[in-house]
Amino acid sequence: MAETFLYDTHYTEGLEGSTVIQAGGFNGDTALYYAQRGAHVYSFEAEEQLYRLALENTALNPAIQPRITFENYALGKDGYTYLQRVERGPRAPAKRIRSLSLSTILREFRIASHTPLDVKGAEFEILDDPALALFEKVRIEYSPYLLGRRDLGPDTLIHRLRALGYRDIRVFKHNHMRYHLENHGTLLAVK
Repeated sequence: MAETFLYDTHYTEGLEGSTVIQAGGFNGDTALYYAQRGAHVYSFEAEEQLYRLALENTALNPAIQPRITFENYALGKDGYTYLQRVERGPRAPAKRIRSLSLSTILREFRIASHTPLDVKGAEFEILDDPALALFEKVRIEYSPYLLGRRDLGPDTLIHRLRALGYRDIRVFKHNHMRYHLENHGTLLAVK
């Protein structure tokens, strides 16, 4: 929460009246941050426990709760994915969860393009979605080490975003943890 509310690493300008799509809703802190600044937020969290926690945290903020729509979906490719249920141990059966592409989210939720996009956890899956080109601002927290993919990193994201017309791209650390920027960081891209 410190990186959201104290370090202010998210979009800070032009949120009033805008719509933000957020993948990786975690405990709802970032959705609350955006809503507090006047945006309507569509937040997607695949982990059921975190999704429920996000709903609880949102309910504690009744003044901005109507500006947040949470869904227990994964963002990536259309279809289904299977998530390990961490709370039940490593041998617990995986849970089947719906996964939506950016294109489907825009269509199903009737969201106009040119909204900010905030992605964590599906950063490499969305690169081939044609809807990625429709956003004016994209904020991506990337962690290829969590995927066990040493072949991916910020250069992969930068190359694809430049091909889609994003010109102003900045890579930065968003917390105090000791990670090399190849393994973990935040990328902000603006057209």
